[in-house]
Amino acid sequence: MILAAAAAASLGAPAAALRPVATQAQAQAAGDEFVEIPFAPPVGRTLRYRLIRERTGDGPARRSEVSFDVSFRRSGAFYIMRVQLVLPPGVPAPDAESAVARIFSRPTEFRLDESGEMLELLDLEEHWATADQVLQELDVARQLDARGRAAVAQMIGQMRALPPQAQLDLFARNVAPIVAAAGGAFPIGEELAEERPAQSILGELRQTATIRVDAVERGIVRLSTRSNISNEELQARVRTMFGNLAPPGQDVGRMRILSNEVVETYEVSHSTGLTLRYRAEMIVVTEENGERLRAADVRTLEFVH
Repeated sequence: MILAAAAAASLGAPAAALRPVATQAQAQAAGDEFVEIPFAPPVGRTLRYRLIRERTGDGPARRSEVSFDVSFRRSGAFYIMRVQLVLPPGVPAPDAESAVARIFSRPTEFRLDESGEMLELLDLEEHWATADQVLQELDVARQLDARGRAAVAQMIGQMRALPPQAQLDLFARNVAPIVAAAGGAFPIGEELAEERPAQSILGELRQTATIRVDAVERGIVRLSTRSNISNEELQARVRTMFGNLAPPGQDVGRMRILSNEVVETYEVSHSTGLTLRYRAEMIVVTEENGERLRAADVRTLEFVH
């Protein structure tokens, strides 16, 4: 259950925290020191990114690694960002448990505006069909009874009924950090705070977030964010989800969420606006049956070449 709480705290669109609160002109008029990040992707060039995920907190530690080829092209007034899973020679196709890899095993294309903001996922219905099959075939889903499988199907239906932007956020989660800071203007050294709605596997939650530019040096902009959700709200949603999935008679009401936090760091090219390295660490501490448990889910996305 603790990993489900960590997954719920892992919200859909970290890029939402990185949109500018002021334009460069407004910042200069106010006398503040700002950094403006452009969006100038290298059109026609293939960029290799590596995604590493490490999870602890429920059984043995788990680690997975996949690579993506990312390229940009112009399409009228827009950009198309194409993402393709990369498999080294001799490596078999992703197995049933490699959900992220399977979903991205076919070319995935996003439409972006001129500032780098993601607008839509092309061929959305085809991607939903793949994601639906992947989720149904996961080992954790196969172990559920008929009631649990019905709850999974209902959850998938709820996800497919989300507003278009929320659906985009779900599919873009692992690659959105590449363009998250593009087109933004941020005060240097000043922490900005906001409260915003955020989508998770448990529906919409209220998230408190802060962001700051820590440094600008040698053509690299370093940003960091921190965010969390009300422990009581997250706890209630997790209990509801497990109440639907767990077999009858299993007590899910004793789990308490003591803390949850997501810390993200970005290293962004000041010339292209693309992220060169992104790290997100999600930590959830719970108390279950009198025992305190800690789960960590760490994702690292880095430019390779």
